[in-house]
Amino acid sequence: MTELFDWQRRALENSESVHRSRARTLDIGQRLIDEARELFYVTGKPFTVSQLVERAGIANQTFYRYFPSKDDLLLAVFEDTVRRSSEPIRRAAVAEPDPVARLSLLLTETIGGRRTDPYARMVVQEHMRLAEDHAETISRVADWMRDLVATTIEQGVAEGTFASRDPHEDARVIADGLRITVHHLVLGVTRGEPRAIAEHYLAFCLAALRPGRT
Repeated sequence: MTELFDWQRRALENSESVHRSRARTLDIGQRLIDEARELFYVTGKPFTVSQLVERAGIANQTFYRYFPSKDDLLLAVFEDTVRRSSEPIRRAAVAEPDPVARLSLLLTETIGGRRTDPYARMVVQEHMRLAEDHAETISRVADWMRDLVATTIEQGVAEGTFASRDPHEDARVIADGLRITVHHLVLGVTRGEPRAIAEHYLAFCLAALRPGRT
């Protein structure tokens, strides 16, 4: 089996007391996540645990065997949505040998495709609230972008394509800016065509990394 998500590990630990099978535990956990996403998407607003269990057709106590609190469920929804939406981008980027093309793919696909994700608004709305109380989990889910940008910059520096005094700090700045851009696009704070915004952000980052600028 592929590496478990954090929420899957937590669900398996929480369900040990009821001796459920591994497959059944993950199946019910995934069903609750999917129902939560759909419930938010349909109503467009936060939901209660009671609303969710009624929609899922399970008892309240069953829910709490898998997720000790509503926040634990929302963390699982956040992780599941981010990982699944970002995985195709990550795989394509890892397969791209050229650091400039890889950085281009990471930034343009992440920004350009976000408005097509029907669940992006839910993820964005919950992101900052959850980050206050669950910073470590949120960071672990989101840091794939920073880490991949950092290795891309390091490769570019080694090949003479990029210049950077601190690739990891530069990657943090790029990843943080990328996150804010995506959030503002999803919430309607930033207006414009996502692809054009992505191309402008990419040009800005490439100019900052151009040899001779550091």
